[in-house]
Amino acid sequence: MTRHLLDALGDDYSVCCQGTAFFPLQSCMNHSCLPNAKAFKREEDRDGQATIIALETIREGDEVTISYIDDDLPFEERQASLADYGFKCRCLKCLEEEPQATLEHKI
Repeated sequence: MTRHLLDALGDDYSVCCQGTAFFPLQSCMNHSCLPNAKAFKREEDRDGQATIIALETIREGDEVTISYIDDDLPFEERQASLADYGFKCRCLKCLEEEPQATLEHKI
């Protein structure tokens, strides 16, 4: 889908660097603080590719999820980081770690 755009940029844009990128497949994956897959860019991925690997067995029909943030952060820090993405995470990990006072206030 983006091949023609990448080809038009030429070889100067084909080097690895840190920054912002758009990965069509990865952008379709939802976040979980308990992801079943991991997305990353390998050194040899120089043309807009990203690699997605399963972290566990993913059964047919299961949603493939990745973490948008460092999922080892404490609950409050994860929620603050995800606020930049415009949502509050309600994955199983967050539901289990959410402070009880917050839960009681919602009821």
